[in-house]
Amino acid sequence: MAFNKFDRKSGKTLGQIVKIKIIVGNENKEIESEEGRTLLDLALMAGMAPPYSCMEGHCESCRALVNGKHRLTCQTVPSSMGALEDLVVDYNKG
Repeated sequence: MAFNKFDRKSGKTLGQIVKIKIIVGNENKEIESEEGRTLLDLALMAGMAPPYSCMEGHCESCRALVNGKHRLTCQTVPSSMGALEDLVVDYNKG
């Protein structure tokens, strides 16, 4: 379930937070989204080793199945998908 993160000091909403399950090979991790981060960035920040090369959407090596649809994870941020639910990113089925 998605929810908004709130900063008590500034009184500002920091953006929608979505839980993301990332699958690379035999490794599964569940993380929370961060504002402005791509799915590829989030996987790398979690210490995973997803396939990628150019990080600009040209080579398509970062393609993964995201909630049943093929996406380039270097170009996909959860908020761009209008994510109102948890995401499953499966690099094995890209």
